Amino acid sequence: MDKAQTNAGSGPASRPAYVSVNEWIRLSGLSRTKTYDLLGRGSLRAIRIGRRTLIDVEVSLDWLNRQPQWTPNHTEMQDRDA
Repeated sequence: MDKAQTNAGSGPASRPAYVSVNEWIRLSGLSRTKTYDLLGRGSLRAIRIGRRTLIDVEVSLDWLNRQPQWTPNHTEMQDRDA
């Protein structure tokens, strides 16, 4: 693990301050395409070090946690049961 991926705090509950795009994809469950789309929109925050893009974990997880939860609507439930 390089310095960019070291823990921001101490203890096992701490997350790294920044992670690579590949690690962000594993952490968030988002696709690579969606990740770069959200970076382009400014929804996720990242830094560049040389050619490497590192996602700001705290800011990006905060954005992800603010997204509305999916709930099925009545029509979708009828389609599924048919």
